Amino acid sequence: MANAPFAYLAQLNSTVCDLEGNAAHILEAARKAANARAQLCLTPELSLTGWPLHGWLANKDFQKAVQASCRELTKALAKSARGVAVVFGAPAFADDCIYNALYLVKDGKCLAQVAKHELSRAGSIDERAFFAKGGKPAVVDVAGVRLGLAFASDVMRGKNIRELQEKGVQAVAACGAFVFERERTDERRKKLAHKFARKGLPLMLVNAAGGQDELVFEGASFTQSAFATTTAALDWFDADEAWVDKSMLFHRLESVLEHPVSGYERLMRAVVCALRDYVVKNGFTDVVLGLSGGADSALTAALAVEALGKKHVHAVMMPARFTSDQSLRLAKQCAENLGIDYRIRPVGAIYDAALEVLQEDFKKTGADLTEENLQARSRGVTLMALSNKFGWLTLATGNKSESATGYCTLYGDTTGAFAPIKDLYKTDVWEMMRTYNALKVGGVIPEEIITRPPSAELSQGQTDEAALMPYAELDRILQGLLARGESVDELVAKGASREAVLRVVRLYAASEFKRRQCPVGPKLTASTLGCDLLLPLSGRPKLA
Repeated sequence: MANAPFAYLAQLNSTVCDLEGNAAHILEAARKAANARAQLCLTPELSLTGWPLHGWLANKDFQKAVQASCRELTKALAKSARGVAVVFGAPAFADDCIYNALYLVKDGKCLAQVAKHELSRAGSIDERAFFAKGGKPAVVDVAGVRLGLAFASDVMRGKNIRELQEKGVQAVAACGAFVFERERTDERRKKLAHKFARKGLPLMLVNAAGGQDELVFEGASFTQSAFATTTAALDWFDADEAWVDKSMLFHRLESVLEHPVSGYERLMRAVVCALRDYVVKNGFTDVVLGLSGGADSALTAALAVEALGKKHVHAVMMPARFTSDQSLRLAKQCAENLGIDYRIRPVGAIYDAALEVLQEDFKKTGADLTEENLQARSRGVTLMALSNKFGWLTLATGNKSESATGYCTLYGDTTGAFAPIKDLYKTDVWEMMRTYNALKVGGVIPEEIITRPPSAELSQGQTDEAALMPYAELDRILQGLLARGESVDELVAKGASREAVLRVVRLYAASEFKRRQCPVGPKLTASTLGCDLLLPLSGRPKLA
């Protein structure tokens, strides 16, 4: 580079417990910084270990491995990135306590270590259950700049920013691992940027990226100058990088164009990231799913193609007695438009065989929900057989509206290792399909799939909305109940019928046992079922 930059921001996608692989990414980032004659290399919170670590943190062998990896990385950085101050994140173990720590190392020495104070929570993963509270941000001198080194969540508190300024800090380097939530992400970013703008203090924020189990780390790292302009903006969700010179921190410059991704497009990218990383980080290459000719499976297939490529997605249409010709036609058309492997495997023989086995038990009973569920479970058996035989990871295609009301079949349509759209309401599914088609020339998902009445096709003339209620009405009630914790009276005051609200509340309360057995999927909201929201499995709640 013609003029040596001051800092290199490495927005990394770490893999939990892959100490060797994560260290290699940190080392490569530091080498880039050294080759460009940069003075500082920043990586995200817990970049060496990944997060969440759950029970591994208490494992003594893992603790020893982390400590050894920190030492080895520090030595390797001294050789390969001489003269560069490198920041990485890893747990620190001291006095029978475990801290979430940042390390600033240079030329084989640790110049600063910061332990996180404002321990955060993402869904059911509460850092306070794993880490002890640390102290205050550190102050270091890097290439003539008095720099504050802190966790991003710690400088969300204005008090810490003020204290850093009182110590003569000229700029702040903040490392984070913010988890994406569609309701909170923008508000949090604006709040952080506003706090620094008010103080006239430059900020370099480097954030973790990528998917890990149900969490999606948002990435979107940025730098903000002393004049409150955004001078660098990294991509959402994926690994990315940025070079920062001192003018970007201390001079009056025009704001750079941030990545213009919002709304359903950003939500779609979050799901794609989560799906890709879950598959890859678990050692798989291909996925299999049931393609029914309906909206949920069509969207799941499209997202899988975006995440893995069409050669790695296998779709199975599994017709049974009540499967319509329209469903067969639309599933085939959708698969052909996506360019994925598509096969038809009727499940009637499996269903008939199950009824034959059970005929003695069922002989004095009439057909009911049992027979409907047997059809769905015949499909689950088929998908898992293909998964086992070919090593394909099975995707479940259920949505949040179904899961919240228990409108799903255990070991049937809930079968799978990962559920990409589990935190999307049905109305979100339709909107995301429209967004997806708008991004593709000519559209990919047949419009008829988006507009047709949704149905599980497990009995004659069955439709979802006849069994439940119109999805627009259902989702409004669910959003109030789940996202805002509104009471029955509050929901009724907003226009919902009391009968409909009470029905939804009862369905929600009665179906927790199903949700506890459903596969994981990406957390996209602050009210993810099974992650943020849990109900007791046993009890007698008094419902209004």
